[in-house]
Amino acid sequence: MKKLIVLIVLLGTLVGCQHEQGISNMDLEQNENSQKDLGSILLEDQVFYSAYSESLEKLNTKKEQFVQQIDLKNLKYKDGLVVIKNAEEFRPIYEQTAKVDSLWQKTYVDEVYVLVEIASNITELVEQVKDEDEISFYIQDLLERDKVGFYDLQKNVAQRMPIKTLWAKVRNESNEWLASLGEKPNWEENPDDRYPADIYARLFLNEENKINIMGEVRTFDTQKAISEVSEKTQGAGCRTFWMTTEYTDNTGEPTCLRMRCYVNNFWIWKSYGVNAKGWIWSGGRWREWGFNKFLTQGGNIVTHRLNLTDQCDPRFSRNVNWSRRSTAVEFSISNTLWGPSVYLGACRGSFSGVVSGRGRAQAAIMN
Repeated sequence: MKKLIVLIVLLGTLVGCQHEQGISNMDLEQNENSQKDLGSILLEDQVFYSAYSESLEKLNTKKEQFVQQIDLKNLKYKDGLVVIKNAEEFRPIYEQTAKVDSLWQKTYVDEVYVLVEIASNITELVEQVKDEDEISFYIQDLLERDKVGFYDLQKNVAQRMPIKTLWAKVRNESNEWLASLGEKPNWEENPDDRYPADIYARLFLNEENKINIMGEVRTFDTQKAISEVSEKTQGAGCRTFWMTTEYTDNTGEPTCLRMRCYVNNFWIWKSYGVNAKGWIWSGGRWREWGFNKFLTQGGNIVTHRLNLTDQCDPRFSRNVNWSRRSTAVEFSISNTLWGPSVYLGACRGSFSGVVSGRGRAQAAIMN
């Protein structure tokens, strides 16, 4: 009889343990589901997964088409430098690169926001995110995992160059620095701010900011303003001003917005404009963020021949007033002038840009 009682107790204990184990497994599974990666939630939705697959195929196809439109075979190189003999030879390459990259960026951003609209109908996802900007962040993460990104065209051009480009150097430094940051970084240490050359110029400069133009090795001097450079080397000058603002946006996330206002002189080509870029702290790290930004540029740009004494003579100035809105990670409003004898400058105190986004605005002005 005792043996029977002991057996019943043992069976009861075993059943109880199995029941508790079942509850434990169930709780664990529920906990895992509650902490499920939001990217997984996206891909588990059949409607979104189908749309994402189509977008991925479209982006890869478009990227390949765009890459083929940038012909670099006529570029010449010597001693680790791009060699440019004249504007007529170089201008089509430079302008096509800028045009095709702009098309790629628009294609990429448009496709992301098609997917954002679809993802906004996933209840499980919407319950865990703050807004559509955050949804776009996770979609861009998925695309990055599948080797599709905003900077792909620029990266492709840099990889096809037989020189070590300034573009690749700055991009690598910036990525490493961003990955090392805590929640409260010192944005004045951003490696990108050490290089005032605009994004497309960086593709044709080597890592030492050098390029061979019309038989002379020229260095993009980041320390001198245009007005401080002698007439002989005036084409190698620059002026760049940038302002960065840190804030907590309306969702409570630490955010950073940068405004860059620049004038670049590269002897046979000159660029001026304004540039906007944003970052946000999310998931325990800083990420480049494609939130909606509004960029404006205004003021007086000076263009004249090199023999003019007064570099800010209003008779030679152009008043520019442009604006552009974009959800791109980074975008610019810029203009490029051509000709070795043309001087390009900005009237100090009158050429500026403003960028606003996610509840804040930032401005930079030439001074």
